[in-house]
Amino acid sequence: MKSKRYFNITGFCRPEKHYMLDPLRNQSVIFDFIEKEEYFAIHAPRQTGKTTLLHELAHRLNKEGNYISVVFS
Repeated sequence: MKSKRYFNITGFCRPEKHYMLDPLRNQSVIFDFIEKEEYFAIHAPRQTGKTTLLHELAHRLNKEGNYISVVFS
């Protein structure tokens, strides 16, 4: 039986488990910073998707194969 997706209100979201928007949908500036090898900061109020954004960014960078990224807390 396939588990149903639900709205997550704690922890980072996973698209296979949770309803969510693409966290990188309007974040082309992040990819520009990475390409230029510049630093950037993710700053936002709590529970706005910062951790989900970083996990998705790491996943996409690893998938593309040009970078190896690691997320730790």
